[in-house]
Amino acid sequence: MKLGIAAPYDVRNPRSWSGTPFSLWSALKRFDDAEIDCINLSDYYTFFNQRLHYIQSTDWKASFKKKARVSKYGVSELNPLHSRLLEKHCAHHQYDAVLEMGGYRTGKLMPARYIYSDSTHDMALDFYEKSGELPYPYKAEDLDVVKRAAEYCRDMYLQSDGIFCMSRWMRENLIRATGVDADKTHTVYAAANWHGIDIKDLFHPKSIHGKKRFNIVVVGVTFRGKGVDIIIRALKVLNNESSTEYFLHVAGLNDDKELSGNSHVINHGFLDKARLVALLNECDIFVLPSRFDYFGIAFIEAMSCGLPCIGRNICAMPEIIDAGINGELVDGDDETKLAALIDKICSNEEQYLRFSKNAIIKAKTYSWERIAEQMLATMKERAIYPSRVSLDKPE
Repeated sequence: MKLGIAAPYDVRNPRSWSGTPFSLWSALKRFDDAEIDCINLSDYYTFFNQRLHYIQSTDWKASFKKKARVSKYGVSELNPLHSRLLEKHCAHHQYDAVLEMGGYRTGKLMPARYIYSDSTHDMALDFYEKSGELPYPYKAEDLDVVKRAAEYCRDMYLQSDGIFCMSRWMRENLIRATGVDADKTHTVYAAANWHGIDIKDLFHPKSIHGKKRFNIVVVGVTFRGKGVDIIIRALKVLNNESSTEYFLHVAGLNDDKELSGNSHVINHGFLDKARLVALLNECDIFVLPSRFDYFGIAFIEAMSCGLPCIGRNICAMPEIIDAGINGELVDGDDETKLAALIDKICSNEEQYLRFSKNAIIKAKTYSWERIAEQMLATMKERAIYPSRVSLDKPE
């Protein structure tokens, strides 16, 4: 089977999308009956800039400078140059199937097309209706673009041959919002992105025997979105009401304005994988009460280091965290409730050890090899060049 993996970045770069495409590509390559080709849709920047100067009509330079993912063409799916380059690659290489990171719209004759994603734009709009905020990476001014992208992608999902979803939550939202045939949707999840990490550094149950100082760890790139503000308030409750001392270690946030001035908060900034594993192994509990999260690979990575986890009882977090088994789930923004759950886990040695062992068991159920095998089996069923109906709307 000849498979093309299409993305608006280099799939072979371990830092693209937190390493998720690299992990999947690496797993797919291990199957002898699959020939894998990577399609980097960002190649068009160089191609058009040098040959046609077409890129000058877009505002990609400004959007890159602002570190925003939204340009005047909208999100990646809306960029016609991405679709054009995908069509060109498929016409030239004659793939049996294409696996698209996010999905792209095209009216050309194409091989069987599958989409792998952790979210839909409709999920972001649902969050906006409930909270009045758009989730990261969008800003309030991006609302119209997200609405256009949601409408655009509904047709794209309907015309695809299949959608691989990172969670049951995404799959259910996709079916409800788009009307896509449930048989075309497949929940495959994701797994930890431990590139170059020695397995001996992972999967060790942890103990809190005799501990009087506990280290909480959170990993995320946004302060409020990831609920770091709630953890800091809970930390204050814990240290005021307990004889045990608690410290919070924050990884991923480079801007420390919100974290300064607290002697119990240590900001590590961005960490590479090796340093992140070292930090997780030094800590006792992973807490991430995100107000919105597309999936939650960070939980799986924490569990692979034996850490009991606390997340919020929304989105896909209840699919990863089994409350009372490998962690706990909190409702709302009440820091006292969060503090009580942290204390519940860290004050009982026997329960803590059980949670730690169960966290490792749960982490091992998420495997890129299993995901790749499931995807290939599904795609091989329709690895042909079916007729395609143009997605252009009639006059």
